Amino acid sequence: MLFRFIPLTQYSGPGSGPGAGSGPGGWGGHMTMFPGSGLTMILLMVLVLLAGFWLLSALRKHSGGNAPEDARTLLDRRYARGEIDRETYLLMKRDLKEED
Repeated sequence: MLFRFIPLTQYSGPGSGPGAGSGPGGWGGHMTMFPGSGLTMILLMVLVLLAGFWLLSALRKHSGGNAPEDARTLLDRRYARGEIDRETYLLMKRDLKEED
């Protein structure tokens, strides 16, 4: 068998033996390398999340996102694609001018 299952309670980890750190396995705890390291890790995670949100919002703005188009632009596009005929286009265009 190439690998053998070792329960975590029996794993001694690197640097184990007499006087090799504190705690199980001689690691000295996971987040106690220096004072405030737990808080530092939380702040790092928050910074990574904020950077991700910023990046997504920047990409959305750059790609145009879901920017609303004004009614005149939509009307022009519908006419250009042939969805509406000239008479309907001119009628709708006049209605839009009256709303302004």
